[in-house]
Amino acid sequence: MVKIPHFSNLESLYLSEIPEEFDIESFYDFATGNQKTEFDFIFSFEISLDYQIRLSAVVDKILQTENHSYQIPVMLFDGMTREMSELAMDRSVAFDKVRKQ
Repeated sequence: MVKIPHFSNLESLYLSEIPEEFDIESFYDFATGNQKTEFDFIFSFEISLDYQIRLSAVVDKILQTENHSYQIPVMLFDGMTREMSELAMDRSVAFDKVRKQ
């Protein structure tokens, strides 16, 4: 997707039932360099434990970043801890409020 011309000009992108073939690390690299696009991703309930671990690692990187220069993606997946989902949603809402000021 990130190779599609003008993909970085999207205002928002919502995807659901995302399979584990989705390259989460490439997406993370793209998202952290993109200040415009809001991402809301819901991953398939059929993803493997290994992929859940990869997703958790990306969410941890996002949550551990103090100052975001990008839209904080909302990513929900089976195996995500409640704390991760609450922090991700809180960070996303807080960033959106700051951005609109």
